[in-house]
Amino acid sequence: MFTLSGYRSFGLDDEISSDYGSDDLENSPQVNIGSWIREATRVNVTVRHESKQRRKTNNPSDENSHNKELPVQNLSRKYNTFDIFKRDWCRMQRARLEWKEVLGPCLNSTAWEEPNSHGINQISDPGKSFITHWDIRQAGEFSRFVIQTVSPSNEVKTIGGDSWRIHLHGVSSLAPTVLDLGNGSYEVLFLIIEDGEYEAKIFLDYSLCHGFKDPPPFWFKKGNPQGKNQPDGILKGDRPFLIAPFRGGEKVTFHVPSSNNNQRHIDALMMAVPSSTKRPQYTCDSSCGTFVWDGFGRWINAQWKPYIKEDVQKDRRTGEGIFFAFGDSVSNTFFSSLTSGPYSGLCKMAFTGCRVVYHWVYDMTRYWGDGVKSPREPLPDEQDYDHERVINDVKKTLYNPVMNEKSVLLLNMGIHFAAAVNFTNYRRVIDQLVSLVNEDNSHRKLFNDTNSFKGRFIWKTSTALNRERFPNPHKDVRRFLTFPRVLLYNAYATSAMCRAGVDVIDVYPISDSYPAGTMSQSDPVHYANHVFRDVEALLYKMFAP
Repeated sequence: MFTLSGYRSFGLDDEISSDYGSDDLENSPQVNIGSWIREATRVNVTVRHESKQRRKTNNPSDENSHNKELPVQNLSRKYNTFDIFKRDWCRMQRARLEWKEVLGPCLNSTAWEEPNSHGINQISDPGKSFITHWDIRQAGEFSRFVIQTVSPSNEVKTIGGDSWRIHLHGVSSLAPTVLDLGNGSYEVLFLIIEDGEYEAKIFLDYSLCHGFKDPPPFWFKKGNPQGKNQPDGILKGDRPFLIAPFRGGEKVTFHVPSSNNNQRHIDALMMAVPSSTKRPQYTCDSSCGTFVWDGFGRWINAQWKPYIKEDVQKDRRTGEGIFFAFGDSVSNTFFSSLTSGPYSGLCKMAFTGCRVVYHWVYDMTRYWGDGVKSPREPLPDEQDYDHERVINDVKKTLYNPVMNEKSVLLLNMGIHFAAAVNFTNYRRVIDQLVSLVNEDNSHRKLFNDTNSFKGRFIWKTSTALNRERFPNPHKDVRRFLTFPRVLLYNAYATSAMCRAGVDVIDVYPISDSYPAGTMSQSDPVHYANHVFRDVEALLYKMFAP
């Protein structure tokens, strides 16, 4: 249990500082969270206002300020609990689709800079930061808490730009939505269906927008043909990855009360969708009706439990077409499990066969050496990033002669782009990919052009990153492979696919919520096969005869 002397619930609005701004912190109540007791009153904490340089990107009136909403206590007087549930459901959905909201106050602060002492006094200190507000509702309703950041000199921060990695474990395991409010505080929003005791594992990975920084202009050129293996020291000592536990790793627990009907709001949400809708959507965005796998849910006893059971829209094949899986080693692992596991019938009965296309930034054909006569990986070659080469590699699969109307292309391009390619260039790739798929669909109807994409296209998001599991997470080559950048690249690609009417399977939440994380303590990206078994089942149900 937790108790708050003088407890009040809270929310967000455009005048957020008037509800729980820094002035209120000096008189905030005692917080008792299980065995963790902290005085929220900070005798030695002062309020620090943002510098002129950062004021522009942290203005609460900025059109990109993140998810400013009416306070929960005000909403409860005007709306019923289901209306409040829908509001928070939509905020959770928007957080994975609105890339500008993912960036938040970092929108104009993504250019890499050489490390220096400027702004070091504004970095967040997770050991001194604290939880200011709790709003834990009964099972089946959205709950939240707010983290207030503090600088190393005990000054309450009023600027955003931090990246908090948070996971919740109890009867179920899930990854909450962390919202940067742009004022030095961070809302942690989550939907727990199973009541009971929970623990929040909280780490600060980046501060001052360092988690979103793009590679410097020379980055790709100093790497090998895939833009990796840059020499250590090239970033001149830049080590922004903090991996810092909240308050030194002290235990943070809370209790979710039981409910007479913990499914009532989700059931009401499903009933609110017109029965005439071809594919029921709960994304709160009329332009995004293409999720074939919503992705949100939780893990219970090694079983994935989605909040909303997927409504499979069947598109049966009877030994027709080829199923292509295009992507990196994560996609390869998924393909291997799909073709050898319990749903291998997809490749034997639904399609005439399945093929994998191994791709990082470019096609991986002839990339690996034997390690004896040739290096295991190519050496740096002074070649810069080539957008046209990326697109031409994709076209080889799109226009493969065996890619007919019954074929399916499941494609992901994400993690290796986040590691090596700036966000502007990634957006260009996604935009052109969407254009190729959509233009080809309309073009072939008119001209039956053989040089066009004829199959069904499904976008698969990138999985969650366990970056802290790198054997040496501070090596320069790993600098830009950050979880905030993966979230950002996912958001842009997913929203672009939605607008274009492209099917989307979002595997980020199921991987981020998995309690054991990646398959080993030294592997930051690969998951055990069973983690995505439900995605395999979905594809089988979609296309099986």
